[in-house]
Amino acid sequence: MGGKLFDVDNRWWRWSRYMIKDGYVQPAQGAKLVAYPVWELYVESKRRFDEPPYMSLLRLTQLLPEDWHMAPGFIRPSSRPDLREFAGMLEESHARVRAARGAQQGTGATTQEPSVPPAPGKAMEQETLAELPGKVTNWCDRFGLLGLLPMRTLSVTLARTLKQVPDWGPRKVSVVLRHVRTATGWMERIEFTRRLRRPSAFIKGIEGWREEPLTETWAKYFPSIPAEKQRKFQYPLTLSDAFWGIYSEPVVDLLREAIKFRNAVDGLSKIKEDPQRAWYAREYLHDLVESVRPILAYGSDKKWDQTWVAPSLLSNYAMMVLLDQLESCRVLSCVVCNRVFWTRNPRAKYCTDEHCRWKGQKRRQRGRPEDIARPRGRPRSETND
Repeated sequence: MGGKLFDVDNRWWRWSRYMIKDGYVQPAQGAKLVAYPVWELYVESKRRFDEPPYMSLLRLTQLLPEDWHMAPGFIRPSSRPDLREFAGMLEESHARVRAARGAQQGTGATTQEPSVPPAPGKAMEQETLAELPGKVTNWCDRFGLLGLLPMRTLSVTLARTLKQVPDWGPRKVSVVLRHVRTATGWMERIEFTRRLRRPSAFIKGIEGWREEPLTETWAKYFPSIPAEKQRKFQYPLTLSDAFWGIYSEPVVDLLREAIKFRNAVDGLSKIKEDPQRAWYAREYLHDLVESVRPILAYGSDKKWDQTWVAPSLLSNYAMMVLLDQLESCRVLSCVVCNRVFWTRNPRAKYCTDEHCRWKGQKRRQRGRPEDIARPRGRPRSETND
């Protein structure tokens, strides 16, 4: 036996071109759907001692300020997915942390909040907002969307419909379609029950798994579906070609999850300096890899091989981070330019830019503190060097 019987589809999908419309990242007109082997890219990077694929997502967020909302669970889509609102949300988050820290320092109490750097200035915020749309769409052109909804969904029950069922003849019968996430991917199940089933989705929230109407979370990732049709719409099988044709992600949610992922990766490297931060990071990554499964695949070489299947790109990246940690591979920030880089050297301080190494050595010779890197995303003043 072999062939299609043991086929495992662990690819990820992307459109050749994306755009941002009404606050959603969605395929541009005329774009083509492409499936690419995300885990083969990771294996190839290990073979070549090169950076893993998830480094591109970390660099996408390099200009953004840090935000420590890393509690496991799914945050429902923003009601107003606007980048300016997103910047305001981050500013409010930083203000709350600074206010709490200041109050506790005044009373001598200790804070359990992870360290958060000062929020960016107004000029930096405007610059970031101007660059973000292009950076987001360029990244999605290369790697696709994060898959936030499939990652947090276990099953979907659609409204009753008439469908021609194989082996039942040409006549259409009344059925209920359910999309269920299995160990090897998504499957469509047909139910002939006469019992009344309301359209719903089994989605993981901050409070855990729960069943909710399609109009609450699920339908908000399909902005092209009119509100009056969201409840009874026959959504395509999750992760199918037809699914990607109507699926979109709010740009605010995409960036928020990217920030949480970046902070988690950074937190793992701070286990000695800030154990609680590392604990938050570990719990967040555990939440992401909960849906990742090791699978046996029968390859073209007529041998069994182990691969991974995940319902989202973000889950794939989280599993890659965990595997790299087991091999003592770390993601650090350059002490000169603050650029994130991947290394196997536990004593590494500089990125691959030789200019940074030279500048760091010059600072050390002059007796200047080289470990004070410029704030994330702010331009470096050459007059001080």
